[in-house]
Amino acid sequence: MNQLQNKSFEEALVRYREKWDKIKDPCVVYDFPIPDVSCKELFLKRVSEHPDKTYVISRGAKMSYVECNTLAAKIANGFLAKGLKKGDRVITYVSNGFEFVALAHACFKTGIIMVNTNPRSTADEIIRRIKDCTPKMVITDSDGADAVVQALKDDKAGVEHMVFCPALEKENRWDELGAWESIISDDATEPDIAIEPEDIAILQYTGGTTGVLKGCCQTNHAFVAKAMAQVQYFRPFLNDNDYENYIVIIALGMSHAFGFGQGIVVNLTMGGTIFFAESLDEILRVIEKYRPTVWPSVPLWMKLIATHEEYQKYDISSLKVITCGSAPLPVDVIRRVEELTGAVITEGYGMTETVNTITINGHDHRKVGTVGVVNPNIEYLIVDQETGTEVVEDGQPGEIICRGECVMHEYWNNPEETAKMLRNGWLYTGDIGRIDEEGFLIICDRKKDLIITGGFNVFPSELEAVAITAENVADAIAIGVPNERRGEVPAIFVQPIAGKTVDLNEVERVCREKLSRFKVPKEYYVMDMLPKTKNRKPDRKMVKKLYLEHAFDDQK
Repeated sequence: MNQLQNKSFEEALVRYREKWDKIKDPCVVYDFPIPDVSCKELFLKRVSEHPDKTYVISRGAKMSYVECNTLAAKIANGFLAKGLKKGDRVITYVSNGFEFVALAHACFKTGIIMVNTNPRSTADEIIRRIKDCTPKMVITDSDGADAVVQALKDDKAGVEHMVFCPALEKENRWDELGAWESIISDDATEPDIAIEPEDIAILQYTGGTTGVLKGCCQTNHAFVAKAMAQVQYFRPFLNDNDYENYIVIIALGMSHAFGFGQGIVVNLTMGGTIFFAESLDEILRVIEKYRPTVWPSVPLWMKLIATHEEYQKYDISSLKVITCGSAPLPVDVIRRVEELTGAVITEGYGMTETVNTITINGHDHRKVGTVGVVNPNIEYLIVDQETGTEVVEDGQPGEIICRGECVMHEYWNNPEETAKMLRNGWLYTGDIGRIDEEGFLIICDRKKDLIITGGFNVFPSELEAVAITAENVADAIAIGVPNERRGEVPAIFVQPIAGKTVDLNEVERVCREKLSRFKVPKEYYVMDMLPKTKNRKPDRKMVKKLYLEHAFDDQK
């Protein structure tokens, strides 16, 4: 960054900070030092403070802090006995439950990097990640077992151990997978391995806005910073008794950054209880019975509660905070759910690369239609979209850039993408936003055309790459189209090879075979010629415009 650009940025930050200071919650500390400790140290402190307190509730059973610590230590020593060492990768395809939590803490204890991955990934997705991060061990439950075995049947790609995890089914039906007991040592002593704050704790993959596979290196320091920021953020909502009896309902997949952060990371400082649920009905029954105060949610659930009477029969008045992300909530939904629950719904803005949210709507100062005010220990600017070197006028749209304690330092094994995303200490998000006259952040659009469906990110280029493998397809464009339940869903538009006919049922079959279920397009269309930009690139914006003008009503 040259001196002129640096001066421009610093001058803009002074202006932004003046706005933020007027709308920050007065009881929240926004700037505080992050202690030089690891996730391992924080968890051991929680264990020593309340060893017998319930840490995890899953499928009707309970696990205390000391029980989880014992199992995690046995797994950690099992890893070491298998020859794994600090810095090696273990890729996990494991559903929510005791096993997942213990595996995460076993990695925290040893410095082995947990590669946190959706157990419903396809074989194609699995092998891409394995080739990128070169893990020594793959652990999968029954949901991911078939895909893992298929991905590695011809080439183990350097994987030395394949292990079955009984998170769902207890019986290991796969000869290729080793027994869960094979990684559980009899030795429950704490591994004598020093973990530094800047050591990578988790490798969380994202396609970003480009669809390029990128592993976000999330450090112990970033997680500690997130956990401490979350405690500060909850101060306006929770009293001392709420902190003492903190229970968080997790129905989001822990393989997702939001679920992992709200479940495991936040409890490094909150020292509360994680309650795993699966369906919305179960979530509401759990809230009615156990009276938690915080619920990390998604827009789909909020819309169902607001509009369907069968979800309004439960007493969920214990809730004080419902955190909601991934897509904007309609104003009428926010008001209705807050009326029904008495809780405050907070919306924030963040991404996998930032570990924590960049902004969040607070308690004393909220503004519906925005994503709130800047979070503790982070700051952002709005810069011009072309060069990213000049701060735009307040109120004008531009690319959001940020820096702070939680922001990742690099992508795994990908210096080129790292250089694009991180410049002179600033993370370039690829999202377009503007700061309003009061200092609230408004998200305008995405620089690229990321599709968010039911809280999950879907990358158009990935869908397009799959669709064009279908018979007689010359080109494809994927967009997100409005959907009442999921916010938006993927739709695919294909162009036939000249003189050929495309069977949309075949396109759908190929997509279902090669993509995770939530990525599979829900709508399929044929266009004689797909629109292109002046640079001859697929014009997704034009396709979306045509779609909204009902140009494709007669297609599949």
